[in-house]
Order: sequence, then C-alpha cells, then structure tokens
Amino acid sequence: MRIGVSGPTFYDFFVEHGHPSPWPAIGEGDCVPLSRTSAESLEHTRNWINQCLSQHEKCRLDEPSFLPTRVLDLGAPQSSLDAPIKLIEPESGTEDPYVCLSHCWGHNGQTLTTTTDNILDRKTSIPLDSLPPLFKDVVQITRRLGYQYLWIDSLCILQNSEKDWEWEACRMATVYSNAIFTIAALSASCSQECLSYHDENERRKLGLDSLERFGYQESSITVAGADSNSSKVYVRAEIPHVSGPVYNHQAENWPLLTRGWAYQERRLSGRILKFSKRELLWECSEHKICQCTDSQPPSLYKLWYNKAMKIKGSWHDSIGIQWRQMVIEYTALELTQNSDRLPAFRGIARQMSRFFPCGYLDGIWEGPTLIPDLMWMRSYNFEPGPPRPTHRFHWPSWSWASVDGPIDYYSFRDDPDFVQPMIDIIDCCSAYNPIDERYPLCGWIRVAAHMEARTWRVQIGTGEFWKDARRGGHYLFPRRQPFGARAEDDVELNNSMVHHDYDWSAESIDQISESTVLHLAKIAIVFHDLREEERECALLLRKKPGREDTYQRVGLVHVGIRPWRGAQPPRLKWEEQKTEITIL
Repeated sequence: MRIGVSGPTFYDFFVEHGHPSPWPAIGEGDCVPLSRTSAESLEHTRNWINQCLSQHEKCRLDEPSFLPTRVLDLGAPQSSLDAPIKLIEPESGTEDPYVCLSHCWGHNGQTLTTTTDNILDRKTSIPLDSLPPLFKDVVQITRRLGYQYLWIDSLCILQNSEKDWEWEACRMATVYSNAIFTIAALSASCSQECLSYHDENERRKLGLDSLERFGYQESSITVAGADSNSSKVYVRAEIPHVSGPVYNHQAENWPLLTRGWAYQERRLSGRILKFSKRELLWECSEHKICQCTDSQPPSLYKLWYNKAMKIKGSWHDSIGIQWRQMVIEYTALELTQNSDRLPAFRGIARQMSRFFPCGYLDGIWEGPTLIPDLMWMRSYNFEPGPPRPTHRFHWPSWSWASVDGPIDYYSFRDDPDFVQPMIDIIDCCSAYNPIDERYPLCGWIRVAAHMEARTWRVQIGTGEFWKDARRGGHYLFPRRQPFGARAEDDVELNNSMVHHDYDWSAESIDQISESTVLHLAKIAIVFHDLREEERECALLLRKKPGREDTYQRVGLVHVGIRPWRGAQPPRLKWEEQKTEITIL
C-alpha cells in the first residue's frame, strides 16, 4: 500500500513474506538495507548471480569470456580488501571471468586515467587510496563477490592515444557483452562519489529518524487488524524506480542514465548490477529484480533481443523498428564530445549487424531499412538545434549523426504496405564504418530520384516556442517553426511540412539565407493508417558549390497527396525522369 503525505513524499506499507496482513490493501514486501554495500546487500547480489549462471538458459554467453586487452588485476580472492591493484595486459585468448564498470566521468576532469606517460606505473602498482571513491568501492565490491579482474574504461584504455582509443572503441561490444556482469553506478555523477551513501545522511533523507531500525530503510509499527490480531507492518519512504528513458530533469536520481556512452554499455551487457541511491537492482536476459520487489520480466529491449536471436539469419520487420527506437532513445542523451555521436553507438551497431543482411552506413543500414532510416528528422519536442557540427569526422549530411540533439523518424515502418520507396540507391560509401573498420575521407550516397521541377528558396518567419508544464518546463514544443520554403510560382511549404536539420540562421559554413536555393528529391510515399492519408516524403537539399550533381541534406519535407479534412495540400511538380545525384 502506498500513502502520500505532505508534499510529493509517498510511503510504502507492507508485511514480510509469509506473515498475515491486517488489511487487504497492505501486501507483502522486502526490507531493504540502508547500505548497498552491506553484507546483506551483497548476499542478495550473490544469489542473483548464482541463479542466473546456473538456471538462465538465455543468459549463457555465445562465446568464451576472453579477457580484454588490458584489465585491472585485483589479486587472488583471498586478498585484503585494501591491497593494491595493478593494470595487466594478458596474453591474447586468456579465458577468465571479469567485471565491467559503467560510470559517469563527470565534467570536472577528475576521473583517474591511464596514459602512455603513466602506464608503466599502473602496471607496477595502483594503491587503493589513490583511487577516487567510486573506483575504490567498485574494486572492493568486486573482491567481495569473488572476482579477480575488473575493466574500467578510463584505466584500461590509453586516454592520450588516438590509435589505442579507436581500437578499443571498436571492441566495446565484445568487452561488455562478454563480461560476467557489469556494475552500473546509476546515482554517481562522477568518480568522486561513492556507490553507497553514509547511513546517517540516508536516514535524514528518508524522514523517518524517530522510527528507523538500525541498518534498514524501514520502520516497523504494530497494527490491529479486523480480527483484533496484531500484525507487524513496515513503512518506508517510496523508493523511486525508472522503467523508460531518463531525461535531464530526472538526472538527480539516475545521472548515468542520461549519458550517451552509458546507453550502449547497458544495452550490450548481458547482466547488470545497478547501484541506485536507495537499493540494488539486477537485470539479465530472463528477468529484472530489485531489493524491494519481486522478480519482473526483463526490459523490452532484452525481450526483443531474445526473440531476434531465435530468428537469427532471417529478416524481420521488427529489427528495423527496434534499431530506430534505439536511435531515438540514444540521441536524446548527453555526450561531452559531439564527435562521439557515432563512436558511442558503435558497439550496438556491431551487435545488431548479425541481424541485418546488409552493410552499415554511419547510423543507417543498407537494404530493407534504408528508406525509413533516411527519413529521420529532428525531434518535435526540442527547439531547433545548433549549426551542423564540424569536427575531425564530419559525418555525412544524410546521417542523423551529422546533427546534435534528439531525432525522430517520419515513419517507423519498413513494410511496403506503409512505405513505398521512390528512390533508387545506386552506390554508397561510409565516412566511418565500425563494422569493417574502413576509414574513407567522406561518406556519400549516389541515388536516382525524382526531383521537384521548380526552384525553391527559404521562407523566413518567426519562431515561437512554449513550455509544456507537464514536463516541468524542460521541453519546448514548436508552435511555429522559423523556416519554410517558397517556390518560384509562390507555392509555399509551411512550417508543418518542413523539418530543418539544424538552425539554418546560425553563422556557419552551413548557414542558409533567403537567397539560398533549395531542391527536393522524392524519397518515399508514406501511408498513415490512423489518418488514412498518403504523404510524399522528400529530402530537402542544397547544391554543393562548384559540383553540378552533388548535394547536401538540410532537412526533410512531407506533403499530403490528397485533401485532408478539407485542406488542399500544395501540389508538387516532380520531374518524370529520375536524376542521378550524389548526397554528401
């Protein structure tokens, strides 16, 4: 039973398993230790691990668990909890279980790292007192659970070696998926914080000081039931849980879940031990469980992944849909370096490549999903982003990685009943391919498409945005976008039809003004079954100077083919013959 008290605080009431409840509304529950690193909490963890290793068929590893290139050696299981550790480079093919850490680096630059300058010192000895609090906690937890090897990215990858970083980033899928389990520090915003907070601080936060039982989050009270028999009822402040994507205003409880790199770490890990502010959580391919509730089914992604593994080797519509769902969730998260947009998703691309009968192109796939993948657009829920970023790897304009911030897709479906492709893919080349590790200088696609016959120019308006109070004022929904497009015969594409990929007005090499000439290339006809409406979808392009048939994507356009609710859509004039063009 959950009861709200003054303000937003809620309290849970329950009886222990097997004990009578005074009222039907009060169900059974588990008492939760205050400390996530206590002996009782770790006993929970051992039980979860042992049950998964011995009973879960879906959680068995597909390949041997070879140690990564570098790993922290914590010493034999009987080693002292405070004994020094060291960095080792095991021989290739060394098979031993190891634990991974998923954590926030933080913005203060205080994360302990290994570089070419200090790697010899790291191999000699790393005193435990020299580790930041989070790393020290993780080392001790790993030792107490009986494991000798630990992988932490900042210490096991040479952070000042671009060559080493690129090599290890390509192996990230293998490192996390082959770990015996991953420790996820959900509530630590940087390595200077601990896995478990001090008991006294936690007691004050719970607001139950006068009733607190030592070592636990619950207090017990005696309640007389309807039959006059007394029952012991436990009460605790509600423990927050997360079941879907975590957005920035929720970062206080789960800062790790707002980070882009951590997204693939938890997707790739077969087993995850999560440390939150109030309890431990466990998730594997067969179930997820926390200290306060019973076992539940695994996440939707793991359910889908288990299903996809059964149809391995054959194509299924849900594969493309799942890919686009992950891209939507991932792009809403934060990255310290914009150039990590694709590298931080590379491990997922490697894992998913087993399901795609085609090549990988900078965030999209050749083959059955190519057309829907190309129909990405910036999310409705956020204001137009900054200029298209420029860095060493300038991702192709046709890839969602070429823009910052969250994206969405105009169509989720792959099947021809909903998406009719109108463009022919002639050839393509990736700018940076994590599947076969090629490194061309730039990415491009060569297509044959029906081009809109008229000349289009930018239609500039005013942008107005309003805050949605239901989301705490953190999300902006566009009431009117600042740009549209107008043809030479004054036919307009208004703001509801034009989705610009970035802020066209910002000063940059990609700035677009009223004098900029735009071109439309039809990509698909999309059928919306709920609205019973067909719409033409086109890439909005501008020509690259000095190159006759070469273009850059700047937005996405969709226009109704027939009147809908009495509104007559603008008529687009497509050339009868397809034109071959290259999009960079």
